[in-house]
Amino acid sequence: MRTDMPTVHVLDADQRSALAATRALGMAGYTVYTADTTRQALAGRSKWSQGYFRYPDPSQDTNAALESIAQCCEARSVDLLMPMTDVSTHLVQNANGINLPQTPCPPPPTYETASDKGALMRVANEVGIAIPTTQEIAPGTALRELPDTFEFPVVMKPTRSRVPLENGYLHT
Repeated sequence: MRTDMPTVHVLDADQRSALAATRALGMAGYTVYTADTTRQALAGRSKWSQGYFRYPDPSQDTNAALESIAQCCEARSVDLLMPMTDVSTHLVQNANGINLPQTPCPPPPTYETASDKGALMRVANEVGIAIPTTQEIAPGTALRELPDTFEFPVVMKPTRSRVPLENGYLHT
């Protein structure tokens, strides 16, 4: 590790993407720390992780998670915070009043559109990208209320895998 390189903190350390980022950053000479909500995590065991930190689960308490991450980053003089999932990206983008390091994230409206499958399909269709036949169903619609025009097989997906709540996240 080179002392002239920024210090990076990779969140969601139990994800394979976090392991890949940790390895790549470490091999490039960055000082890398990792963190997740679990006692141990995949990237936290990497030889490139200089330390692992466990933070509260944001799906249970977003404020506690943010405060914990901010304290850890400050203690380690972190220059760059890398969220690796929808939950942690949404979390750090909405850290109002909490001092966090710089994050390599797009502006919140851009990220929100990209992470909402329905919105992304609408934008793709508007710019002429071919998409499968798509019909959005209003939340709470019962299967018996679906139009008769559906042909099987039908693929049904929620527009988001995690839905932000006031102080947590709903896993769909």
